[in-house]
Amino acid sequence: MNEQLNRKQRIHYFFLHLIAFASIFLLLGLIVFQLLQSSIYQQVDRDLLRLAGDQQFIQRQISGNQRSNQNHPDKKLDNPPPNNFQQQVILWSKDGTIVNQAVLGSRLIAFALLQLEE
Repeated sequence: MNEQLNRKQRIHYFFLHLIAFASIFLLLGLIVFQLLQSSIYQQVDRDLLRLAGDQQFIQRQISGNQRSNQNHPDKKLDNPPPNNFQQQVILWSKDGTIVNQAVLGSRLIAFALLQLEE
């Protein structure tokens, strides 16, 4: 009888500890995920807002040059573009065609399917 009660208590405490640790790890995982997700999106939003007002960057995108110092290696960029690993800038004309096709390269096929919302 005592052995059976002892076994039930061990099983009960095992599941109680399992639920407690799973809850803690789930909560910590959700917190880390939320922090990483918000920081990544905030950085991308800041970069895109900065680039929206950068006429040099927009002209480089339209002309197809990745960098303005491509032809002049001794010239430094005043405001270097962000790392394009996290975002890709697509410039549309008023009629809905993509104007920076040369910069997009092979990704143009996927981006051409995007529809603008007004």
